Amino acid sequence: FRTEVETCFGTSCNFCEKDCPIYKIKKDKTYTSRGKNRTILGVLEGKVQPSEELAKLFYTCVLCGSCDARCAMENNKRFKEMRAVLVKRGLQRKEHRDLITAIKGTGDVYGRKIDLAKRFGEEGAEAHSPARPSSLQVRDSEDLRSSSPEFRPVQSPGEIREEGAASGLSAGEATTEAAPEGQAIAAAAPKAAAVMPLYIGCQYKDSAEDVKAVIKVLNACGIRPKIGDEYCCGFVADALGFEDDFKEIKKRNREVVTYNDFLTVCPSCTHYFRTEYSLNPKHVLSAVVENLDKLKWKRPRGADKKKLKVTYHDPCDLGRRLKMFDEPRKILEAMGVELVEMKN
Repeated sequence: FRTEVETCFGTSCNFCEKDCPIYKIKKDKTYTSRGKNRTILGVLEGKVQPSEELAKLFYTCVLCGSCDARCAMENNKRFKEMRAVLVKRGLQRKEHRDLITAIKGTGDVYGRKIDLAKRFGEEGAEAHSPARPSSLQVRDSEDLRSSSPEFRPVQSPGEIREEGAASGLSAGEATTEAAPEGQAIAAAAPKAAAVMPLYIGCQYKDSAEDVKAVIKVLNACGIRPKIGDEYCCGFVADALGFEDDFKEIKKRNREVVTYNDFLTVCPSCTHYFRTEYSLNPKHVLSAVVENLDKLKWKRPRGADKKKLKVTYHDPCDLGRRLKMFDEPRKILEAMGVELVEMKN
């Protein structure tokens, strides 16, 4: 990376300062991408030694990719390499080591052992998938959180909930009958559903209502999600510089996640399965966009009965790394809401 950091030093364009969330708070140019690159150059030249202060600088970065979006070089990749140096020097954070220990012990970054098939439905429990009726009543979120083994995702099309709309925009169960205001209905009687593995990811396992909504939307699109055992993709280990642990986590992951084509909920998992595992994950938003013609919508309205206005925030990994900027907006357009883009 020496040539790149020297180029950064010589150019000093400062484009990386714009929208860097850490620089906005710290008001210290050392925390910008340019500042960290100059620090790396100091390490390479022997002028700066790995230390607690250096660790604080590089672990403060959130790897959002804002600087990479404004630069011809892969800054985030260098910062991860610098973290790997810090780990090898014993300068990793205790809380970071605890996360890695949790992943290797349970397959989950938070150390949880969750039967996902029971929490989100028996679909995907390969060893015991009992026959069931074509349509089942969806129980409330409290039942989901209690990990009831009796819960199963509905086979009929279902609820859509747009997280982040200030008004709590939601769409209820999709059926072949009329739906209340703000709900989606199936465009036609659903054909036999295509079965596809669904990888939920560590961050979403406790988001029962979100995952429930995802499952119901996929059902509405003619896709039957298959939920089974999971093992962390290792994003955290790689991002924090635990190179050797990441290699071990990847090996264990492939012993559990044995499929190559599957749906994902988490953008970070999607990115890592593509780039680090060379697999073929598809984020659920892509699957929904591909099947928008299967859904009709009862147009959601605001409190004044006018077209509902919403805004949308592009998450770092979904936008900058997966380049999925259009898909969420196509879904909002199909819902009939008025999208008001944020200023920046």
